[in-house]
Amino acid sequence: MKRLTLTQLKNICLSIRESIELNKSKTNLFKDFPQGCCRDASLIVGIILKKMGAIELVYCRRDFDVHYKSHAWLEYNSFIIDITADQFDTTIPNVIVSRTPIMPFHQKQHEEPLTLSIAGMDTIDLLKDMEIIEAALSPKYSS
Repeated sequence: MKRLTLTQLKNICLSIRESIELNKSKTNLFKDFPQGCCRDASLIVGIILKKMGAIELVYCRRDFDVHYKSHAWLEYNSFIIDITADQFDTTIPNVIVSRTPIMPFHQKQHEEPLTLSIAGMDTIDLLKDMEIIEAALSPKYSS
């Protein structure tokens, strides 16, 4: 299967981020985006990327400790993919697609295959929100 390039990943993630920002008032889980939305945003990005052929996605997270708040992001083909890192530091890009950790909290403590079960009790709301977000995506990125 063909792997997505850095440029493709960045463009897709920028489009998803823009769609969430434009539609967050219509959603259940993204009203305060990007604050507190890293799990759900990572799941939506991952599901969309999987539909585009990126099957080797890994869901990563770091738990709260004395230095950092908990956080979640994706990894794909050695790329860190994070569309919510700016919730902690507004001076960094709002979409990160990089082979090198930009922020110290990208040192993962846990990783698991990307599945909807990660959303737990929020799965139904996540799927509803994803419909809204996907509908607003550029046609070249929607399923």
